[in-house]
Amino acid sequence: MSRLRTIKLAALRVADRAGVFPLVAGSNWRRRRLLILCYHGVSLRDEHECSDEHVSPDHLRRRFQLIRDEGCTVLPLGEAVERLARGDLPSRSVALTFDDGLYDFKARAYPLLEEFGYHATVYVSTYYCLDPRPVFDVATAYLLWQGRGRMLSTVGLTADAESVRVPESPIARNRLARRIRDSAVSRGCSAQEKDELLRELCTRLSLDWEAFLATRIDQLMTPAELRSLDSRVAEVQLHTHRHRTPRDEALFGRELDDNIAALEQIGLPRYGLRHFCYPSGDVDPMFLPWLRDRGISTATTCEPRLATWRSDPLLLPRLIDTMGLTTTEFRAWLTGAAAIVPRRRR
Repeated sequence: MSRLRTIKLAALRVADRAGVFPLVAGSNWRRRRLLILCYHGVSLRDEHECSDEHVSPDHLRRRFQLIRDEGCTVLPLGEAVERLARGDLPSRSVALTFDDGLYDFKARAYPLLEEFGYHATVYVSTYYCLDPRPVFDVATAYLLWQGRGRMLSTVGLTADAESVRVPESPIARNRLARRIRDSAVSRGCSAQEKDELLRELCTRLSLDWEAFLATRIDQLMTPAELRSLDSRVAEVQLHTHRHRTPRDEALFGRELDDNIAALEQIGLPRYGLRHFCYPSGDVDPMFLPWLRDRGISTATTCEPRLATWRSDPLLLPRLIDTMGLTTTEFRAWLTGAAAIVPRRRR
């Protein structure tokens, strides 16, 4: 934990003991603000130990319980943003979002949403939904984590042919994962060829490829699984088709159009697809008119703030919850007390 964050956390603990949290939570100031929470994956096995992109099922259950304990109101995203603009939000309003559309949402998060009676928006990148196979980038990182400390020949995997020990350090290991990804991109590998690279990576690390596939780790929901989601519990929305945000208007438009067409093909009505999430939080002002032209009414970022009536609906802030976010910090965001601590802009 950085020194600055340690100081901020200490300040929040003092504020909590002084009774500031409930004071802020019950204020009109908090009522005029919306907290949008972001999750990526909920571990099927041990993914949360590998990456901040995942939380454990127990972690998510504790968060849902805290939302209930703090007296928060969970609203569907579209309704929440409309009521934010009208100024009639319920007390301590929260909206839940899950990015990418991974299978672990269906297996782990969805039952918890049903249990607590909460609603979530699920942003789905559809390429790997229509062509079910592990998502190459994140699967590479996970398999390297599984094989950390083992020797690996990078022949055919990276631009450099060498024998390396898979680093224990997350930073160095992610660097190796990027080299494998960049090599695949530079060679223009197809999805099937990337699958073969993952299979070969498993073989070289003495991991079981078929067992990995059977776990459904780093795989998206299938069309049938998406159709099975009750819209009263989870609403499927847009995240581009290939998880890309090109700076060319035609290519950006193609990503959105392909995303919409794929979800429509799955059986979701086109008129309901009005909410968008920027992949990897990659935002550029040039995207806004392109989104408006296609009738997109909201778009969420990864900027950690509370949304207000002044927030641009196409630049909505969200808090990414991770295993590293403490209970005190999470409660500070729910109550609104997190706003009293100065932050660096992301």
